[in-house]
Amino acid sequence: MALDLEFLSMIVDINWFSNCGNIDKPHSFKYVKSWDSCRSSLASPEWEETTLEASNTLSDHLFENHHSAYQKWNSFAEDGREFLETNIKANIMTNGKAFPLDDISIDCIKWDILHAILEHQYRHISGHMHFFRGLLDVYLSGHFPCGWSNGPWPKGELVVF
Repeated sequence: MALDLEFLSMIVDINWFSNCGNIDKPHSFKYVKSWDSCRSSLASPEWEETTLEASNTLSDHLFENHHSAYQKWNSFAEDGREFLETNIKANIMTNGKAFPLDDISIDCIKWDILHAILEHQYRHISGHMHFFRGLLDVYLSGHFPCGWSNGPWPKGELVVF
């Protein structure tokens, strides 16, 4: 399967973590100002549940309503994981030197970006959501989406470092 190279190029060019700790206005995010707060939010069950629910919502919608398109999911995911490992992981580690990135942090970033790639691959499908594409926009702005607060997804607000 062929992933969208223009979209992948945009991901390669992310200036990871360049704006962490700064507050951009106007955004409807809940900002945290320290790595410790970010890491605590990132490891919370609420964040794991939110991203898992968003992923399941996309795959369930495809499976139930666009089964033939869903059949490409595993191939797209495999290509996306290969792209991340080859092109992104080193950039994350290099740009993240100011923060003690651990396996959980790296895995969360890779999960987010992989699912943004999957959402993009299925962008032509009606009725699917854009949760991970929104997270990608946060990464593109130099921030780190790291949690969810004030209610279960899709209500509530994104926590950003």
